[in-house]
Amino acid sequence: MKNLDILIMINSGINNITNYDLSAANAYKVMKFRNILVKKYEEIQEKERQILNDANIDDPQAFDERYKTLNETENRTDEQNAELADLNSKYNAWIKARTDMLNTDVELEGVKTISFEDWHTLRKENRPKDEKAIDPLNNYVESILENVLWKAPEE
Repeated sequence: MKNLDILIMINSGINNITNYDLSAANAYKVMKFRNILVKKYEEIQEKERQILNDANIDDPQAFDERYKTLNETENRTDEQNAELADLNSKYNAWIKARTDMLNTDVELEGVKTISFEDWHTLRKENRPKDEKAIDPLNNYVESILENVLWKAPEE
């Protein structure tokens, strides 16, 4: 699993899933999984702040605004061209470091698997009532969590 997978799961709302329809033992496994996932997400957020700091981007919003202003300026001065080149350099450093961080493998140590049947019970319980809402346990998340949170039945 990659850091990017953790962001995808958090953004889908997996940290808000319920587990009332599972046995106490499996509900505990799901609760522990959520807690570990949230901890990993907090670590990613800290890494994001460090990456911005390492790229010398103190205020991302001000950085974006200045970049946009300079980029849209016609007939830039030499000083403005130098500033834009510096901003491009910082941006490229940030993109590379962030991409590397998101593609880094991560282990969810301490997570124990539940059965495939219980996984489907969990999915059914957390299926959104509104068809336009994001399913926190969608098929993509299911594929990420195979052999992490749930285990396929043996044939």
